[in-house]
Amino acid sequence: MCAAFGITDYKSQGQTFSEALLDLKPRGRDSHREFCSFYVETGRLSTSQGLHLLERLEWADIQKLKPHPELIAEMARLQDLQQQTLARWQAQID
Repeated sequence: MCAAFGITDYKSQGQTFSEALLDLKPRGRDSHREFCSFYVETGRLSTSQGLHLLERLEWADIQKLKPHPELIAEMARLQDLQQQTLARWQAQID
Protein backbone atom coordinates (compact mmCIF):
# COMPACT_ATOMS: atom_id res chain seq x y z
CA MET A 1 0.00 0.00 0.00
CA CYS A 2 1.24 3.48 -0.80
CA ALA A 3 -0.20 6.63 0.73
CA ALA A 4 -1.73 9.09 -1.74
CA PHE A 5 -0.54 11.94 0.46
CA GLY A 6 0.27 12.61 4.07
CA ILE A 7 -0.27 15.60 6.34
CA THR A 8 0.45 16.49 9.94
CA ASP A 9 -2.27 16.88 12.55
CA TYR A 10 -1.69 20.65 12.53
CA LYS A 11 -2.09 20.86 8.75
CA SER A 12 -5.35 18.91 8.98
CA GLN A 13 -7.04 21.42 11.30
CA GLY A 14 -10.11 22.92 9.69
CA GLN A 15 -10.42 20.11 7.16
CA THR A 16 -12.85 17.19 7.03
CA PHE A 17 -12.07 13.75 5.64
CA SER A 18 -14.36 10.84 4.87
CA GLU A 19 -11.50 8.35 5.37
CA ALA A 20 -8.04 8.45 6.88
CA LEU A 21 -5.28 6.08 7.90
CA LEU A 22 -4.04 7.39 11.25
CA ASP A 23 -1.01 6.61 13.36
CA LEU A 24 -2.47 7.20 16.84
CA LYS A 25 0.05 5.17 18.83
CA PRO A 26 1.63 7.40 21.51
CA ARG A 27 5.26 8.16 20.72
CA GLY A 28 6.56 9.31 24.10
CA ARG A 29 5.77 13.01 23.82
CA ASP A 30 4.21 14.72 26.82
CA SER A 31 0.67 13.62 27.64
CA HIS A 32 -0.93 16.97 26.75
CA ARG A 33 0.64 17.05 23.29
CA GLU A 34 -0.42 13.45 22.64
CA PHE A 35 -3.95 14.30 23.88
CA CYS A 36 -4.20 17.28 21.51
CA SER A 37 -2.89 15.31 18.53
CA PHE A 38 -5.34 12.47 19.20
CA TYR A 39 -8.24 14.94 19.46
CA VAL A 40 -7.31 16.81 16.26
CA GLU A 41 -6.63 13.70 14.20
CA THR A 42 -9.80 11.82 15.14
CA GLY A 43 -11.92 14.97 14.97
CA ARG A 44 -11.18 15.48 11.26
CA LEU A 45 -13.23 12.46 10.21
CA SER A 46 -16.87 12.85 9.25
CA THR A 47 -17.72 9.33 10.54
CA SER A 48 -15.97 6.68 12.60
CA GLN A 49 -16.38 4.22 9.71
CA GLY A 50 -13.67 6.13 7.84
CA LEU A 51 -11.11 5.65 10.62
CA HIS A 52 -8.33 3.20 9.76
CA LEU A 53 -5.46 2.65 12.18
CA LEU A 54 -1.85 2.08 11.20
CA GLU A 55 -1.26 0.16 14.46
CA ARG A 56 -3.57 -1.52 16.94
CA LEU A 57 -4.32 0.65 20.00
CA GLU A 58 -4.70 -0.71 23.48
CA TRP A 59 -7.03 0.90 26.03
CA ALA A 60 -3.97 1.71 28.14
CA ASP A 61 -2.62 3.86 25.26
CA ILE A 62 -5.77 5.99 25.29
CA GLN A 63 -5.97 6.23 29.08
CA LYS A 64 -2.53 7.87 29.15
CA LEU A 65 -3.80 10.84 27.13
CA LYS A 66 -4.62 13.73 29.43
CA PRO A 67 -4.92 17.48 28.88
CA HIS A 68 -2.57 19.80 30.76
CA PRO A 69 -3.79 20.53 34.34
CA GLU A 70 -3.87 24.28 33.58
CA LEU A 71 -6.21 23.60 30.65
CA ILE A 72 -8.54 21.64 32.92
CA ALA A 73 -8.50 24.49 35.47
CA GLU A 74 -9.25 27.06 32.75
CA MET A 75 -12.16 25.01 31.43
CA ALA A 76 -13.60 24.79 34.96
CA ARG A 77 -13.20 28.58 35.35
CA LEU A 78 -15.01 29.19 32.05
CA GLN A 79 -17.83 26.80 32.97
CA ASP A 80 -18.25 28.62 36.28
CA LEU A 81 -18.37 31.95 34.45
CA GLN A 82 -21.00 30.52 32.10
CA GLN A 83 -23.17 29.47 35.05
CA GLN A 84 -22.82 32.92 36.64
CA THR A 85 -23.77 34.62 33.36
CA LEU A 86 -26.81 32.41 32.84
CA ALA A 87 -27.94 33.02 36.43
CA ARG A 88 -27.64 36.80 35.98
CA TRP A 89 -29.56 36.71 32.71
CA GLN A 90 -32.27 34.60 34.32
CA ALA A 91 -32.49 37.05 37.25
CA GLN A 92 -32.98 39.95 34.82
CA ILE A 93 -35.76 38.09 32.98
CA ASP A 94 -37.64 37.24 36.19
